[in-house]
Amino acid sequence: MARELTELHRKHGSHFVSGCVVGRPDAAFAGELTSLLAGDKVCVQRCKPVCETYSSTTLVLGEEPSLANYAKLSINYFAVSCMELMGQIYAFGDAAGIDREFYANLFAASFANPTLKMYARKICDKAFESDVGFELTGGLKDLKLMHAASDATSRSLAYAPIIIEKMEQAITQGHAHNDWSVFTGVFVQEQRGYCGLGQ
Repeated sequence: MARELTELHRKHGSHFVSGCVVGRPDAAFAGELTSLLAGDKVCVQRCKPVCETYSSTTLVLGEEPSLANYAKLSINYFAVSCMELMGQIYAFGDAAGIDREFYANLFAASFANPTLKMYARKICDKAFESDVGFELTGGLKDLKLMHAASDATSRSLAYAPIIIEKMEQAITQGHAHNDWSVFTGVFVQEQRGYCGLGQ
């Protein structure tokens, strides 16, 4: 879409700057989003003051607008892959009899980013219905975009189909409007059966 918009603007003598944001609603309210900009250098400089009104960090990716979109997808893929990994480890600990607090503290110490610390706590407490910053339906839409971007480029995002499958199953279980990290509570069993949350 960014490439199509770029071409449409070129045909009409104008410029398109892609400005993607990274951050949850609470970060937006606090003016602490990260803005990812890409496009014509002069136009990007004209856009930066606007982005800086709602962002604590504004990064310029280059002159091809689609770079901002790819960067946004890769950042979200990093976050959702960490969620998937945390979910797997919590499930392992539950089965082995290890207190979830052990892993919550381990993850909090391992990840300096406050968002990942927040997800470590949310997944530990299975607090998927409170403080919903990004609903599962939106997460599924983004995962499908990530998967498509991978298919069109590197074909390297191997977690994507697994996470998509788990997200779709969580939606069928009635969790569409829970926080998108809710998929971490769905575990694929042998013969492709499923366990619901907390089972």
